[in-house]
Amino acid sequence: MGKRRSSKQLKQEAAAFHEAGHAVMARHVGLVIAEVFIDPEELPRCRTMAGPGWEGVNVENLYGEAKEAYRQHIEHKVMMLMAGRLAQRRHVPHAEDPEHFSQEIDVAAQVLVSLTPEIRDLTDHMRQLHKRVQAFLRKPEVWAQVTALAELLLKGRPISSAQIYSAMILAEQKAKRPAT
Repeated sequence: MGKRRSSKQLKQEAAAFHEAGHAVMARHVGLVIAEVFIDPEELPRCRTMAGPGWEGVNVENLYGEAKEAYRQHIEHKVMMLMAGRLAQRRHVPHAEDPEHFSQEIDVAAQVLVSLTPEIRDLTDHMRQLHKRVQAFLRKPEVWAQVTALAELLLKGRPISSAQIYSAMILAEQKAKRPAT
């Protein structure tokens, strides 16, 4: 990424790192990514498919391992939502939040509210998840993956699930190689 960047370039970079953060976190927690893309004319998007059977589940009907699996699935979705802004802020600290950021946080809070009986303090729980995502993004091999995906996104083409996976593996391998 060059030293002197226009406002438009900074916005595109911020969007690319935002979406790459979503995609890398989603991939690491087992959410399936359909594709990732940024479109300067529209809001950037990272589509995830949650997998069958979890949408619209009534938590009161779940017990034991099923309830725990659902809780983890919901937390993973929240962490994926948080990772976008945190990756964007790490790369472009003063960039404006994307228009859809407040919607992402609202969705994250609604998702966690569905677990209300287990979560006594929603604010504290959100803070804990936030710290976990920050620590995750600080890992050199993870940040290399975010950077690799962001660079692909800046080329202006959608990235498929297979391309995401390939780019992440290559970036992780490169990050783990000893410096010569």
